[in-house]
Amino acid sequence: MTTPTQHWRPVDSRIWGDEGFRRVGVETKMLWLYLLTHPNHHPPGLVLTSKGDLLDMLERTFGYEGRVEAIEEAITEGFIKGDWDAPLVLIPKALQYRVNGGGRPQSPNVITNWVRRGAAAPESPLRTEWFGYLREAAEFMGAAHLAAFEKEYAKLSPKLSVKVSPEESGIASPIREREREREGEEEEPPTPAPKVKATKRSTIPYQEIIDDLNEVCGKNFKNTEPTQKLIRSRWKDGWRVEDFKKVHRIMLQAVEDDTWYPGRGEGMRQYLRPATLYNTKFEGYLNWSASERGSGDAIDTWAGGK
Repeated sequence: MTTPTQHWRPVDSRIWGDEGFRRVGVETKMLWLYLLTHPNHHPPGLVLTSKGDLLDMLERTFGYEGRVEAIEEAITEGFIKGDWDAPLVLIPKALQYRVNGGGRPQSPNVITNWVRRGAAAPESPLRTEWFGYLREAAEFMGAAHLAAFEKEYAKLSPKLSVKVSPEESGIASPIREREREREGEEEEPPTPAPKVKATKRSTIPYQEIIDDLNEVCGKNFKNTEPTQKLIRSRWKDGWRVEDFKKVHRIMLQAVEDDTWYPGRGEGMRQYLRPATLYNTKFEGYLNWSASERGSGDAIDTWAGGK
């Protein structure tokens, strides 16, 4: 996949009203906008870039703090998926906004070009998933666009079936749901969240952990699936409620004492959030002894520099 010659990318202004976008930290917002306008973001939804490239951009912009956490938060919130071996990044909702926004292609030839560029991307499960999104988008745009997709896709990727829809493949497409909302069609009310059953997973006290974070750190996080996923990962590592509560207090104290990243003081309070505290560095936060606070090595570790 070569670098495209065009120098513009459509960015939907509705992004600023998106609840998930408002919720994430400033580093994750910058990462998201960087990917949307990346020179190798073509076709829509596929970005040929490496994790190192993203880390370098974040370091140039913000320094060490928040580098790793921003990428992890973007993945947890569902903004992106990364195959770092390919390397390739998938933006699942890119085609949704393109189809429903001002950049919607009128000519089926655009779909043909997107299929060709997608086929030129590194082989990856993310590329296969993207083709599912593109087929759904082409079908939504009309018979001519769908025919263009199937003709070119069958020619370039004969090993992949074009008869399987994204839904049948297990690929959830938000495009039709978005269009129904815009047209005001009556939809069935969302199914209420099922009551917690006595299963192995339900023994994890998500609400207790989140309530403690909110009370201790003065936050207002909700018991959402992305946060539960982070808690579940640490729970599988063997950590329990008291460990989470201890991390909340340790890192709050680090912010108040200005020892997490000296000189930044209250600016580090934004990192008192699930995406940062419950990531793969959880054990490091938990065992961050008083003697390490204020030391350069420890600080860089907690701030994502290593």
